Amino acid sequence: MSSADLVIGVDCSTTASKAVVWDRAGRALATGRRTYGLNHVRSGWVEQHAPDWWTATSAAIADAGAQVGSGRISGIAITHQRETFVCLDADAAPIRPAITWMDIRATAYRTMGGPIPGSYILETFIGGGTQNIVWFIEQLAGLDKDKSPEKILEAAASRIPLGADGLLCLPYWTGAMTPYWDGHARGAFVGLSGLHGKAHMYRAILEGIALEQRLLTAGVEAATGTAIDEILMLGGGSRSPLWCQIIADVLGRPIKLVREQESTALGAGIHAAAALGLYTDILAAAEAMTGIERAYQPDASAHARYTDIFAAYRSLYPNLKTSFQLIAETAR
Repeated sequence: MSSADLVIGVDCSTTASKAVVWDRAGRALATGRRTYGLNHVRSGWVEQHAPDWWTATSAAIADAGAQVGSGRISGIAITHQRETFVCLDADAAPIRPAITWMDIRATAYRTMGGPIPGSYILETFIGGGTQNIVWFIEQLAGLDKDKSPEKILEAAASRIPLGADGLLCLPYWTGAMTPYWDGHARGAFVGLSGLHGKAHMYRAILEGIALEQRLLTAGVEAATGTAIDEILMLGGGSRSPLWCQIIADVLGRPIKLVREQESTALGAGIHAAAALGLYTDILAAAEAMTGIERAYQPDASAHARYTDIFAAYRSLYPNLKTSFQLIAETAR
């Protein structure tokens, strides 16, 4: 009997390559991780050095495999960072930096094929997402990265009232994607006053992304005529209890936190396990390897207040659209 009983799922994401070793129950046994940078060339242009992907990925796989013994690895599957692309010459060498999915030049309508034949995935997009939080921490927070700045800011933001004392954030750091597809749109804090500090701004970013997700979720429901009754939260943002609760309150429905935070790498591992015949098909693999850790229930009073705030939020982009265009013209 073969001793190769594990798979590696690789998440080659926007800022790092993560290789995770999974067993058949979807438990992470080992992890390797290597980071790489983003280059903001100009407003709306976000590029990367493509060879960094291979350097980081190969090192991450080696690290993860060494922790369990390479002889136990039966297969590897990899995910990529969305619509990022790189132009190659005849010898498959990059002729310029890669254009990332956040770059306005990479904008495309995103209807993705599902893992099951005949299925599909409708996807909404917030340009930047958690990158907005990373930007705030790196550029404005003024906190030591070795002292968990996210936890410090979260604790401070949790003491700020719902609605951040009238401060709204439009989270379009890398432009507006669905539903506006406006590469000229930019992030904005609206309502700033002398009352507001860093904690207000941090909470406003968390609330702004949640409010944007409400806008997008409502759009999908209207377009499909189908109510979305199950919402799963995964990835780095799921590590924030405050943010999970804000999203539940803004959307007015339960938010289920998946058991494994490295869900993208787990998805790759599920594909590897199914392809290797460890399960009869991908549905069986997904059923065996995934689970829910906990759920955040919406607070009715908070949801009602966020509904009033949402009315103001959804007016921001339409009222700022012309200003964004004029700013883009002056920046040429």
